[in-house]
Amino acid sequence: MFRSSLKPIVRPVSTVFVAMLVLGAGVFPAAAAVRQASHARAPQVSATSCSSTAVCEVLAVNGSRPEILGTTNSGTTWKVQSVPKSVFTLSGISCPSTTTCFVGAAGASAPAVLATTNGGRSWTVQHLPTAMYGAFGISCHSTTTCEVVGDTDAGSVPTGFVAGTTTGGKSWKTQVIPSGQGKLYAVSCASATTCVATGLYGAASVSHAATVLGTTNGGSLWKSQTAPTGIVVGSSLSCPTPSVCEGVGESATLATEVIGTIDGGGIWKARTLPSTKDVLEGVSCKYSSSCEAAVQDRKSFTSTSGLVLVTSTLGGSWVQHPLPTADHAPSSISCVSAKVCELVGNNSTSSGDVGFVLRTKNGGKTWTTQELP
Repeated sequence: MFRSSLKPIVRPVSTVFVAMLVLGAGVFPAAAAVRQASHARAPQVSATSCSSTAVCEVLAVNGSRPEILGTTNSGTTWKVQSVPKSVFTLSGISCPSTTTCFVGAAGASAPAVLATTNGGRSWTVQHLPTAMYGAFGISCHSTTTCEVVGDTDAGSVPTGFVAGTTTGGKSWKTQVIPSGQGKLYAVSCASATTCVATGLYGAASVSHAATVLGTTNGGSLWKSQTAPTGIVVGSSLSCPTPSVCEGVGESATLATEVIGTIDGGGIWKARTLPSTKDVLEGVSCKYSSSCEAAVQDRKSFTSTSGLVLVTSTLGGSWVQHPLPTADHAPSSISCVSAKVCELVGNNSTSSGDVGFVLRTKNGGKTWTTQELP
């Protein structure tokens, strides 16, 4: 019923809220994990994180190997960054500074985190707790403090799992979450101590509402929060402040769902979006009042361009702007200001999926295509 996918986590900023939601052809988390391809072809891309207007990273796969693409000149040029050969899958990415990034990853036998402290010139593998089965989402508020979410297969049904670090990944420790929670696909940390995670509904959800968890003490204690009835999976989150968060996901009937809170998760409310959208694959929030989202109509997957939805009213109303005609399947977005955002996705061609990268400098009104290596 649902597809398995992973979403990039966008690094929150303190005061304002710019959210971009990405609409693609799936159901679960925004930005599908980058996995091995069977033959060489143009890069496919899945997730992006920008730490400044000039510096961004993109998760990709080219041929049979995953790779990371980086730019230090606002996307004018992109360079390929090699990942360790032991890594086969890349998922979420979070870049808390222009030189430091963390990536959810998986090798032959266990999930891991890739880390760089030199702007991607080299990446090292960090080991996660052995009980963790999949690492799907990651958020780093600083170069030392991060949370990674996923699942564990310790029981008959996979359940949510959270690990955190305060040492820049030198050690990752298991954090206890309430029992009966479903797989977790996304996490966003507005401060070193305040984070929100979301994912599939679990056994503890009587109404089958998506799992939403929050912590205000750096993961020492995670508490359940109540998602609106109707959303069964949360795939992407962005929390620009400890009080304000926006989340996206889908219902059991594959309808797009967007939820938001302005009181730190005390109350989550469903958002009303234009009827033209289909699947929202990502969200990026920069400011406490304005957001942007990118979407695509599944019914016209091969012919319709994607859209960007923009709100300046905390999700109260949305205005839509089209992406370039050829770019119809966006998957992830990262905004560094109310005006500047990077968006990635893939287009279906006769020879396979081909990745694209776009940038806006005017809040999503127009987008410029960037050339990938």
